[in-house]
Amino acid sequence: MKIGVKFCGGCNPSYDRGEAYNNYRKLFPEHTYETVSLQSSYDRILVICGCDKACLREYREAEAKEYLIFTKKNDFDQEYPFL
Repeated sequence: MKIGVKFCGGCNPSYDRGEAYNNYRKLFPEHTYETVSLQSSYDRILVICGCDKACLREYREAEAKEYLIFTKKNDFDQEYPFL
C-alpha cells in the first residue's frame, strides 16, 4: 500500500506527532510511506494534526482513495487494526 503523509504546521501540538507516526510505520513496515506530493496518487493519506482544531481536516489537495485524520495519539491506536 502506498501511503502519503501530511503533517500540520505544529503550532500547538498536544502529543509527539513524529513519535506516533514512527510507531505506526514500525507496526506496518510492508507499506511504502512518503511525504505527500501533489504529482502522486496514494492508497491512503495520513493527515497528522497536532491538536483537536485539526486545521488540515479538509486537506484534499493530493489524490487518495482514503484520508485518515489524526488529531491525538489515541487516533493512531484505534487505526492499527484497519491496515
